[in-house]
Amino acid sequence: MAEETTDKALPLIKVFKAAADYIEEFPARFSLFAAINWLFLLIGFDYMGGWSNPLFLVWTIFYYLFWCFFFRLHYGRKPYFSAGKIFDSLVPSTKILFITLVFVTLLAVIPYAPLFMGLPLEFTDKYTYFLKKYMQDSKIVDFGLSFILIFVSPLIFYRPFFAWISSVIGRSGLLRTAWNKTKGNYWRFVLIAVVFNAAFFAVEYAGAVLGAGLWLLLPAYAVLIVYFNLVIIKAYDFFFLDNLTE
Repeated sequence: MAEETTDKALPLIKVFKAAADYIEEFPARFSLFAAINWLFLLIGFDYMGGWSNPLFLVWTIFYYLFWCFFFRLHYGRKPYFSAGKIFDSLVPSTKILFITLVFVTLLAVIPYAPLFMGLPLEFTDKYTYFLKKYMQDSKIVDFGLSFILIFVSPLIFYRPFFAWISSVIGRSGLLRTAWNKTKGNYWRFVLIAVVFNAAFFAVEYAGAVLGAGLWLLLPAYAVLIVYFNLVIIKAYDFFFLDNLTE
């Protein structure tokens, strides 16, 4: 039997407003999660230095458990820490991670492909200079890659992420189900990605202008991340639970 599809248009303004309304309704809960998220980010990226620290993997595990708790608490799924549901959620999360890593790896490798195509030495030298100037010594390529990721994020992250939410709260974690239920909303997810990338860029730019250190920017990042997840929750409700109508 074919999976049911919805082809419902996600009402973006209502979704963003519903997330903001949730913050207004539960300010203490939002503040608590934002504060805990800030503490995680502070430890992981300011104190530990991110992936360069071998202990960052341990941090990742606890950060994953934090978000599992966040979603289970939001949907009232007791016990809020469920080993079985956390284990189930590893299936879609592993698929999302694999798809993302494959795509990012391809993006990172493709620019170097001409160097191994047996092209004339003169061209190779010029291209090597180009790579050094615009990939190693410039942020132009970084912006370009970020731009590309915005347009592929609905395919490799946003829509599959709904499968992860479903698995965490005890529903079907099939990626196919998430794809079918969110069909026809590619550009709406692109707009969500644009909004949040713009917000993070604004924080980063303000920090650069003011000369603020990472630890000063992390509270803003923490708040944005929690709000972002609330927006995803409201979008999930619209597609999967019908708690948000057009």
